[in-house]
Amino acid sequence: MTALAIDWGAFPLLMGVLAAGCGSLLQSIARGRLRAVLPTGFAVIVAVEELASLSPVSARLAPAAVAALAAGGLATRLRTRIAPDAARAAAALTTFAAYAAPVVLSGAATFAGYIKLDDTSTFLGLADYVSAHGRGVSGAATSTYALAVHVNLGQGYPTASFVPIELGRTFLRQDIAWLYQPYLAFAAAMLALALYELQRGVIDRRWLRAVVAVAAAQPALLFGFALWGGVKELVAAALVATLAVAGRGVLERDPGAASALAVAVAAAAIVSALSLGGAIWVAPLGLALVPLLARGRRRSLMLALACSVALAAPTLADARRFLRPANVTSFTTTDLLGNLDHPLHAVQAFGIWPAADFRLQPTSAGATAILIAVAAGLAALGLIFATRRRKRGLVLYAGTAVAVTGFTWVAASPWIAAKTYATAAPAFLLVAGIGAASLLEARRGLLRVCGAAGLAALVAGVGWSNALAYRGVALAPHDRLAELGRIGREFAGRGPALLTEYEPYAGRHFLRGLAEDSASDLRYLPDYLTSGGYLPKGAGADVDRFTLATLLDYRLLITRRSPAESRPPSVFRLAFRGRSYDVWQRPDRPSRIVQHLALGAGDDPAGIAACADVHALAAAAGRGGRIVASTRGGAAVLPLSNIALPPGWGTDSADLAAWPAGGGTLASSFSTRRGGTFDLSVGGSFAEQLTVLVDGRVVAKRAPQLGWTGALTPLGRVTVGPGRHVVTLRLRRSWWRPGQAAAPLAPLGPVVVGTSDPGPLLSVPVADASRLCGKSFDWLEAIAR
Repeated sequence: MTALAIDWGAFPLLMGVLAAGCGSLLQSIARGRLRAVLPTGFAVIVAVEELASLSPVSARLAPAAVAALAAGGLATRLRTRIAPDAARAAAALTTFAAYAAPVVLSGAATFAGYIKLDDTSTFLGLADYVSAHGRGVSGAATSTYALAVHVNLGQGYPTASFVPIELGRTFLRQDIAWLYQPYLAFAAAMLALALYELQRGVIDRRWLRAVVAVAAAQPALLFGFALWGGVKELVAAALVATLAVAGRGVLERDPGAASALAVAVAAAAIVSALSLGGAIWVAPLGLALVPLLARGRRRSLMLALACSVALAAPTLADARRFLRPANVTSFTTTDLLGNLDHPLHAVQAFGIWPAADFRLQPTSAGATAILIAVAAGLAALGLIFATRRRKRGLVLYAGTAVAVTGFTWVAASPWIAAKTYATAAPAFLLVAGIGAASLLEARRGLLRVCGAAGLAALVAGVGWSNALAYRGVALAPHDRLAELGRIGREFAGRGPALLTEYEPYAGRHFLRGLAEDSASDLRYLPDYLTSGGYLPKGAGADVDRFTLATLLDYRLLITRRSPAESRPPSVFRLAFRGRSYDVWQRPDRPSRIVQHLALGAGDDPAGIAACADVHALAAAAGRGGRIVASTRGGAAVLPLSNIALPPGWGTDSADLAAWPAGGGTLASSFSTRRGGTFDLSVGGSFAEQLTVLVDGRVVAKRAPQLGWTGALTPLGRVTVGPGRHVVTLRLRRSWWRPGQAAAPLAPLGPVVVGTSDPGPLLSVPVADASRLCGKSFDWLEAIAR
């Protein structure tokens, strides 16, 4: 709970103070009135962090530079009287709470989008690297982490949208993985503040502006991207709205230094966050400012242009690499779906799409069509109101969203178009909200009723959409990933290490200090399997499936703790045992293993040693050699049966995602002759609260655990006597907990019963090798003298 309070309390407060200070400093330098101080300050942070990435020294000094700028701005603010605006504050806090709810209400410090796609793991790794080394890459890539950095920075990938998370690690000493989702929620709050400001002069009632801003700041598509970890889309949406506020100051009032500098900073931040492609969001405002150059107002605007180019220098320098022909082709090809199942509908940009996943069809097509039609009609009305009141900044914001959405719908790949729709969606909802609110403020009673109904429809559509997304959110397992973080700290510098399962957050972030290779992710060393070839991406394997030569390339092996997992070769010693992982370490000068023979099959690590195999190993060891055997009890694999599910329901991923709120109960059984203490693990993953019972006695209660395909999740340990025993898994859903409708990647099951403790090693001279014949072992090894 303390970590949750720091992540969701102290970090957003820190970001707010830094943004307020940086925005105030910009206002003080320009000696003019600056609207949307916090969003503009956030743009300053993004731009400064990106500028600092030019070199390793400046990158390491970036947090101190941001803090110094903020301190200077806050010092100037002390002499200024601040007019409180409760409605504006409520809009920001309500929006922050809406984006925070899917994580905070889970009760764990975690992040969303786990198993949806692995981009967040790359963002965390790039933030780690850029904050310490800048954007330059040199030397060989000798680990999963280094390869991820080289592949992305080598192509000029933009990093400005997520590098500011490092401020939390610097000042609060928190792992940025747990600050990622609070950062997204903070960016959403900045978006709400900018949208609130854009309504000034159009909607008179402050609380009405707040309602519109809250709804417009969480369109279904943008909210869905946030629950996927879509940092660029959310940060870009906040920066584009901030640019519109600054542009309004230039277009509608005297274009002094304050507004011009705000435009420069926001434009630079957008380009830094999205690379040169972000210029598509800046270009319409630039074209609108051209007439002002002919009116003798060149000084401020030329200064703004120079400032913008200087701040975006790192991104502009890398733009050629990012816009290389291969990338441009992928950005424009019509068959690049990315992580989509099919191209999204352009109407999703109106912010209403009631579905647990924005890639799916809405729950009610008819109701969705009506709500989108209402939003479109209100948006047209809102644009008319804004035009009549000569709010050129607001009209330009909406017009830019329309133009960019239309352009990407025609010319961009479906994946790029989806990102654009998400960034543009707040503009569509904003003008729709303004259309409803303008009717609500009219004098005629009928118009006010229509306005109230229209605004209620918008709020209901957005709320309905995001409530379904809330239930379908895929949350990362905090305890397991935190254990990887602990391993990364305790064994830093003692690699190279091999992780035998697919966990992108391990190699690209938590284990970056171990020179770690993930066997089915980006890898430096060739991790060969005994069957030939490599593991495909997303797969995991028992340690015995890797060739001996492959395993001996590493000083550390990190394996999942499970009754089905084999013990690594004899030269490795257990150095760490956690709830989910074991770490095995070998000495610099190990014994010479001539041959390693795995005996297990499937999920059972143990098997019978045939005499012919034993004698062959003895011959390989030679005179004076010895045979080493890994003693290990066998494991029982228990298929699950449905004993309390509705008729026709099963345990595959689709059925699990659609289970009713009451959940279900699954069971199996095993028998033992002697009894003993056994570990229980289960395959697949589960989004519900899980209670494990053996013979009706509660053994463990587990929070939801989502995972990649192939891994076993530890359930608990139980001591039983001889005989048959029933294992029961009770899955219970609650209507208010987030992620209860998340679809696992793999069906739940089977349950594996056995011991996860490695047995002692048995060493016998080759002359006595026959003693091992016909007995059960994990593996046998021939050790030369």
